[in-house]
Amino acid sequence: MTVTHMHPHQQRGEDLTLAADLEARRLEHRSRRMGFVIEALRERARGYEQRGTVPAPLQAAVAEFSLRLHEDRARLAELRRSRATGS
Repeated sequence: MTVTHMHPHQQRGEDLTLAADLEARRLEHRSRRMGFVIEALRERARGYEQRGTVPAPLQAAVAEFSLRLHEDRARLAELRRSRATGS
């Protein structure tokens, strides 16, 4: 019996589909969690706004998490398009 090691990028199409499906699930879960984090950060920022100004690190955190969420959602949409077209 011969066993060959395949690089992840050289796997059969079914394996790549499985990999894409797992990536999509991971992105869905992470997007949901990041949405909760962003909402909590924004709630905290609203509290600061009522008392004056929002600290720069809090503003930066909201912006960074929002950007990452946008990137994850874009990748998730790309995976879904690929799955729908079969490519």
